[in-house]
Amino acid sequence: MDAIQWYLPVSEAAELLECHRRDVLRLLDQGRFSFIRMPGSGIRISETSLRDFLRFSVDGSPEEYNNMDTEEPPAVN
Repeated sequence: MDAIQWYLPVSEAAELLECHRRDVLRLLDQGRFSFIRMPGSGIRISETSLRDFLRFSVDGSPEEYNNMDTEEPPAVN
């Protein structure tokens, strides 16, 4: 059985990243995070993709994160 995927509101992601929610939305537009659209105008960001982004921003270079080889692009729903 697969692990449960958790999603965070943009405001919580901004708090974790210590930035403005505008910056989180910019990163979403750049394809940095997996996310889902909620009814209305809500967006929820994958906690896993957010934690991966944080891990690479601390442990690796941004180029390393940008050039990650993945079999599938992040799900954009």
